[in-house]
Amino acid sequence: MSPFRKAPRHRFPTREYQEMEYEIRRQRHRRSDTLLFAGLIIAPVILFGIYELGRTTLFMRDVHTFAATIDQRPPADVKRDLQNYARHLTDWNPAIRDGSMMALKLATGWNPGNSPGDWRAMWTAQEPYWEYRHSTTNAPPPDWRKELPAAP
Repeated sequence: MSPFRKAPRHRFPTREYQEMEYEIRRQRHRRSDTLLFAGLIIAPVILFGIYELGRTTLFMRDVHTFAATIDQRPPADVKRDLQNYARHLTDWNPAIRDGSMMALKLATGWNPGNSPGDWRAMWTAQEPYWEYRHSTTNAPPPDWRKELPAAP
Protein backbone atom coordinates (compact mmCIF):
# COMPACT_ATOMS: atom_id res chain seq x y z
CA MET A 1 0.00 0.00 0.00
CA SER A 2 1.32 3.34 -0.98
CA PRO A 3 1.78 5.99 1.74
CA PHE A 4 -0.05 8.48 -0.47
CA ARG A 5 -3.13 6.42 -0.74
CA LYS A 6 -6.02 7.29 1.56
CA ALA A 7 -6.70 4.99 4.44
CA PRO A 8 -9.96 3.11 4.25
CA ARG A 9 -12.76 5.00 5.96
CA HIS A 10 -14.40 2.10 7.74
CA ARG A 11 -12.19 -0.28 9.58
CA PHE A 12 -14.01 -3.07 11.26
CA PRO A 13 -12.56 -4.18 14.59
CA THR A 14 -10.64 -7.36 14.53
CA ARG A 15 -11.57 -10.35 16.62
CA GLU A 16 -8.60 -9.73 18.97
CA TYR A 17 -9.61 -6.10 19.46
CA GLN A 18 -13.19 -7.14 20.33
CA GLU A 19 -11.97 -9.74 22.82
CA MET A 20 -9.66 -7.18 24.44
CA GLU A 21 -12.50 -4.67 24.84
CA TYR A 22 -14.73 -7.38 26.26
CA GLU A 23 -12.05 -8.32 28.81
CA ILE A 24 -11.59 -4.67 29.86
CA ARG A 25 -15.35 -4.29 30.37
CA ARG A 26 -15.44 -7.50 32.46
CA GLN A 27 -12.59 -6.26 34.65
CA ARG A 28 -14.33 -2.94 35.23
CA HIS A 29 -17.56 -4.76 36.06
CA ARG A 30 -15.75 -7.03 38.54
CA ARG A 31 -14.09 -4.02 40.16
CA SER A 32 -17.40 -2.18 40.58
CA ASP A 33 -19.00 -5.34 42.01
CA THR A 34 -16.16 -5.63 44.54
CA LEU A 35 -16.53 -1.98 45.57
CA LEU A 36 -20.29 -2.37 45.92
CA PHE A 37 -19.88 -5.48 48.06
CA ALA A 38 -17.24 -3.76 50.22
CA GLY A 39 -19.52 -0.75 50.61
CA LEU A 40 -22.43 -2.94 51.67
CA ILE A 41 -20.25 -4.63 54.29
CA ILE A 42 -18.41 -1.56 55.60
CA ALA A 43 -21.29 0.96 55.64
CA PRO A 44 -23.32 -0.77 58.40
CA VAL A 45 -20.20 -1.17 60.52
CA ILE A 46 -19.41 2.53 60.20
CA LEU A 47 -23.03 3.50 60.93
CA PHE A 48 -23.07 1.28 64.01
CA GLY A 49 -19.83 2.84 65.23
CA ILE A 50 -21.23 6.33 64.78
CA TYR A 51 -24.43 5.34 66.60
CA GLU A 52 -22.50 3.90 69.56
CA LEU A 53 -20.20 6.90 69.74
CA GLY A 54 -23.19 9.24 69.83
CA ARG A 55 -24.97 7.11 72.43
CA THR A 56 -21.86 7.09 74.62
CA THR A 57 -21.43 10.85 74.27
CA LEU A 58 -25.03 11.57 75.22
CA PHE A 59 -24.90 9.16 78.15
CA MET A 60 -21.69 10.67 79.53
CA ARG A 61 -23.17 14.15 79.15
CA ASP A 62 -26.18 12.96 81.15
CA VAL A 63 -23.87 11.59 83.88
CA HIS A 64 -22.00 14.90 83.93
CA THR A 65 -25.25 16.85 84.29
CA PHE A 66 -26.35 14.47 87.05
CA ALA A 67 -23.08 14.99 88.92
CA ALA A 68 -23.25 18.78 88.56
CA THR A 69 -26.85 19.11 89.75
CA ILE A 70 -27.13 16.33 92.31
CA ASP A 71 -27.37 18.70 95.31
CA GLN A 72 -30.15 20.79 93.73
CA ARG A 73 -32.38 17.84 92.92
CA PRO A 74 -34.99 16.21 95.14
CA PRO A 75 -33.99 12.81 96.59
CA ALA A 76 -36.76 11.01 94.64
CA ASP A 77 -35.31 12.26 91.32
CA VAL A 78 -31.82 11.20 92.35
CA LYS A 79 -33.04 7.70 93.22
CA ARG A 80 -34.96 7.43 89.94
CA ASP A 81 -31.86 8.42 87.97
CA LEU A 82 -29.75 5.94 89.91
CA GLN A 83 -32.23 3.18 89.07
CA ASN A 84 -31.75 4.11 85.41
CA TYR A 85 -27.96 4.08 85.79
CA ALA A 86 -28.13 0.69 87.53
CA ARG A 87 -29.90 -0.72 84.46
CA HIS A 88 -26.94 0.43 82.37
CA LEU A 89 -24.46 -1.57 84.47
CA THR A 90 -25.10 -4.55 82.19
CA ASP A 91 -24.50 -2.60 78.95
CA TRP A 92 -21.84 -4.05 76.66
CA ASN A 93 -20.24 -0.61 76.15
CA PRO A 94 -17.51 -0.16 78.79
CA ALA A 95 -17.78 3.66 78.78
CA ILE A 96 -21.47 3.45 79.65
CA ARG A 97 -20.80 0.90 82.42
CA ASP A 98 -18.06 3.13 83.85
CA GLY A 99 -20.32 6.19 83.69
CA SER A 100 -23.02 4.29 85.57
CA MET A 101 -20.54 3.24 88.24
CA MET A 102 -19.31 6.85 88.59
CA ALA A 103 -22.86 8.13 89.08
CA LEU A 104 -23.64 5.42 91.64
CA LYS A 105 -20.40 6.06 93.52
CA LEU A 106 -21.02 9.80 93.58
CA ALA A 107 -24.57 9.54 94.89
CA THR A 108 -24.23 6.59 97.28
CA GLY A 109 -20.66 6.94 98.50
CA TRP A 110 -20.19 3.18 98.16
CA ASN A 111 -17.14 1.60 96.61
CA PRO A 112 -17.60 -2.12 95.98
CA GLY A 113 -14.85 -2.09 93.34
CA ASN A 114 -14.50 -1.77 89.58
CA SER A 115 -16.77 -4.66 88.66
CA PRO A 116 -20.21 -3.74 87.32
CA GLY A 117 -21.48 -7.07 88.66
CA ASP A 118 -20.49 -6.10 92.22
CA TRP A 119 -22.17 -2.71 91.79
CA ARG A 120 -25.30 -4.36 90.42
CA ALA A 121 -25.46 -6.83 93.34
CA MET A 122 -24.94 -4.10 95.93
CA TRP A 123 -27.53 -1.80 94.35
CA THR A 124 -30.06 -4.63 94.08
CA ALA A 125 -29.60 -5.45 97.76
CA GLN A 126 -29.63 -1.85 99.04
CA GLU A 127 -32.05 -0.10 96.67
CA PRO A 128 -35.27 -0.63 98.67
CA TYR A 129 -33.69 0.94 101.77
CA TRP A 130 -31.47 3.60 100.22
CA GLU A 131 -32.41 7.28 100.17
CA TYR A 132 -30.31 10.17 98.97
CA ARG A 133 -29.35 12.73 101.59
CA HIS A 134 -28.03 16.09 100.49
CA SER A 135 -24.58 17.02 101.66
CA THR A 136 -24.71 19.43 104.60
CA THR A 137 -22.47 22.00 102.98
CA ASN A 138 -20.50 22.59 99.85
CA ALA A 139 -17.88 24.57 101.75
CA PRO A 140 -14.29 23.36 101.54
CA PRO A 141 -12.88 21.57 104.58
CA PRO A 142 -11.55 23.85 107.31
CA ASP A 143 -7.93 24.95 107.20
CA TRP A 144 -6.09 23.13 110.01
CA ARG A 145 -3.37 25.81 110.13
CA LYS A 146 -5.84 28.41 111.38
CA GLU A 147 -6.86 26.17 114.28
CA LEU A 148 -3.33 25.83 115.65
CA PRO A 149 -2.71 27.62 118.98
CA ALA A 150 -0.55 30.70 118.79
CA ALA A 151 3.12 30.20 119.57
CA PRO A 152 4.14 31.48 123.08
